[in-house]
Amino acid sequence: MDRAKSYIFRIVRDSRGSADSGEHKIESTKIGILEGTTLKDIPAGTTVGELKKALTVSAGANLRILDKEREVITDDTIVVTEEMEILVESGTQTDYKITIKA
Repeated sequence: MDRAKSYIFRIVRDSRGSADSGEHKIESTKIGILEGTTLKDIPAGTTVGELKKALTVSAGANLRILDKEREVITDDTIVVTEEMEILVESGTQTDYKITIKA
């Protein structure tokens, strides 16, 4: 007779430096200038994919580019506009505004 086995798992967050710090932010950019929660002077014609590749976010955080309706943009070929926002999240979230270089 087969007997079912039950297991209980407890998931514990690792408190060492590699764990998620809870701080979810853009740490650096290779395109434009990061000032607080604004990413400014993005060159006109920059695509969503290029912007994503240029940003480094904190460990454990996810990066999403949102349109003006706050829907996630999944097409990396779309050109970035000032109506878009950057969302960095993992439990908590930080929104970043975008300005385009004139």
